[in-house]
Amino acid sequence: MGWRLTIPLVAATLLCMAALAWLGGPLQTEAAPGGILTFELAGSPEAARRIVASWSAATREVAAFTLGLDYLFLALYPSAIAVVLLQAAEGLGRWSLRLGALARATAWLSLAAAPLDATENAALWLTLRGGGSPWPQVAAVCAVPKFAIVGAGLCCALLGGVAALMGANRGAR
Repeated sequence: MGWRLTIPLVAATLLCMAALAWLGGPLQTEAAPGGILTFELAGSPEAARRIVASWSAATREVAAFTLGLDYLFLALYPSAIAVVLLQAAEGLGRWSLRLGALARATAWLSLAAAPLDATENAALWLTLRGGGSPWPQVAAVCAVPKFAIVGAGLCCALLGGVAALMGANRGAR
């Protein structure tokens, strides 16, 4: 697994992430200060209704579009994290067998973010279209572990980058 796969995958992920952030700007309201993130974590029909009510009809269409685009994003980011972690595992494994194993395990775990995100998106779509309980709760129950998995993956990738830099500096001496 080389950089020929990693660089385009990470670039596509970052591009899609930037598009989602740009498109999601109008979703930030007093009821949803974090935009779609606030909606993802609403956790109750009442909170979700307040958020949706704070959006105009046009903004609700933007929310629907971003949910659709997020299906492309969820195909990209878990794979990008996994590929980066598998590469980091090689370097970490030279430094510490346990850290290398942790990076490999986290790489495979990162793929679990995709079905969680897909389920969350479906629940948010139903909520956006007027669905009440249990959809906001389902979205939040999927969002929390998804964010934990992504956070663990990014932390492990950062650790791999630090280990790679330390190894490069050690070799330069």
